[in-house]
Amino acid sequence: MIQVQVAGQENEITAAHRLLAALDLRDCVVTGNAIFTQRELCQQIVLSGYKYVFLVKDNQPKLRQAIAELFMPLPVTPGHSRLSLPA
Repeated sequence: MIQVQVAGQENEITAAHRLLAALDLRDCVVTGNAIFTQRELCQQIVLSGYKYVFLVKDNQPKLRQAIAELFMPLPVTPGHSRLSLPA
């Protein structure tokens, strides 16, 4: 386990960037609470080759809806033998 100190003018989000840069997280999944659902932090994780799971709360309705749509079942039309994937 590793910790980094949050400096006076810093917050947990900026400290998280430094923490991730100091770790080798291959074959690991980074988890975090809703405060870490920041685009730059997620990009850093993905560009480093890692995977992540973060909690998304109701105060980010567009992000929450986009995630929900990814996991919705595909519509099935009776009488057809194939599924149409959304574009």
